Amino acid sequence: MNGGLRKLEIPAVPQAWYYVCGSHELKAGATKPKGFKVASNEFVAYRVSTGEPVVLSGRCCHFGASLATGTIIDDCVACAFHGWRFGSDGKCRFIPAGDPIPPWARQRRYPVKERYGQVFFYLGEGPQFDLPSFEDVDEQELIGCSPNFFHLKVPWYLGSANGFDMQHFKSGHERQHIAPPHMELVGEDGIRITVELQNVGTSILDRLAALIAGTTITLSVFTIGGNSLAVTSSVKRTKTYGFVNFIPVSEKECFMVNVVMVRRKRGIMHRLILNWVNAWIRREFIRRFLACEAPQLNGTDVILDHCQPSDTELRRFLEWLSCLHGTTAWRTNGR
Repeated sequence: MNGGLRKLEIPAVPQAWYYVCGSHELKAGATKPKGFKVASNEFVAYRVSTGEPVVLSGRCCHFGASLATGTIIDDCVACAFHGWRFGSDGKCRFIPAGDPIPPWARQRRYPVKERYGQVFFYLGEGPQFDLPSFEDVDEQELIGCSPNFFHLKVPWYLGSANGFDMQHFKSGHERQHIAPPHMELVGEDGIRITVELQNVGTSILDRLAALIAGTTITLSVFTIGGNSLAVTSSVKRTKTYGFVNFIPVSEKECFMVNVVMVRRKRGIMHRLILNWVNAWIRREFIRRFLACEAPQLNGTDVILDHCQPSDTELRRFLEWLSCLHGTTAWRTNGR
């Protein structure tokens, strides 16, 4: 890292909650587990017959074969290499060769949550904190579409810090500050920033949004742990909710997962189609809004000694993140 950023202790892979997949992608009774990665760490996910989602370390403790190529048998993951079966608790239940099961024969099991129609797991010792939620709406009142995915060539924390970078709203999105942002700590592991913006964009989408919803936007970004954010955008009497999760790929790359949601409305037409259409329109608008950030962010870095007064919130967020995580990186690979 460059300059002042060396003074920060933000791990490349923090102990935190990470996106696995949509809830619908894990089906009870499926015969194949779902393999996925966080940086170089491999995992498998599946759903047992009772409906509970399970995440286990993804390399077999025997010889390190990938469990993602295995099979689900009687709520166990069977390794494709030698057939060792591991239950939802991670313990080996069966060895086809007939050998006695050694005490070390187990996969690591990770805490799992289903939120906003998605599956998340906690990578680390804990969990130490929860996923962030929205202030004014219950999860059951929200409806959303499939997530937007973005591949960013920056460390995960710079993707997350973008929500606290007040300069980029004007230069990158044509959103002018109406009032100074308000930043506050929330509990031991959370931080929130709220800012009032004016849409001064000249694109067709910006003009259409201003015509329909007005030009004043109140944006709230709330994170617990730093890599998961609950974002609320309010215009007139309409609110759009976004849950964002950053997944490290390497020290200088990450994936951003963005789940866009709206509050459900009653009425048969809304239940049948209008709620979904409303959510899809918001998803597409947010996707286009965020798509321009990837080329702006890619390859960037933050040098704390170069921060200016207008970077106050960004710097404060990074320093808070450094204090929160310290050196609590996830350093073991899988088994």
